[in-house]
Amino acid sequence: MNEVILDGKVQKNINFLSDIISFNISSITGKFKLIDNSVKNRFTYIRVIYPYQLDEYTQSILVPDNMVRIYGKIDSEQYETKDGKIVYNKIICANKIVKIYYNDSTKMYEEVI
Repeated sequence: MNEVILDGKVQKNINFLSDIISFNISSITGKFKLIDNSVKNRFTYIRVIYPYQLDEYTQSILVPDNMVRIYGKIDSEQYETKDGKIVYNKIICANKIVKIYYNDSTKMYEEVI
């Protein structure tokens, strides 16, 4: 079954088109250690497509720097650059988007109800 749940921060480039919404999120996908032994988060930027009619709630949470939880399916896209190189990307085709917050007591992200 192709279902994914992904938490991430909404980035600046939100495109509200007539029948689809396209935006990127940055998601923590691991950690790495620097030379001084400090640990930093590793981020991956993922394109999200939301092919449903925009409702008031979804529009209100799709704001840069908001943390959201994406429910959807993994898909892919490909395109050719100006110099002829073919680029392949993984995308999330979302069917549900909800706002989340970090709960200090549980040390986890939780959905805003």
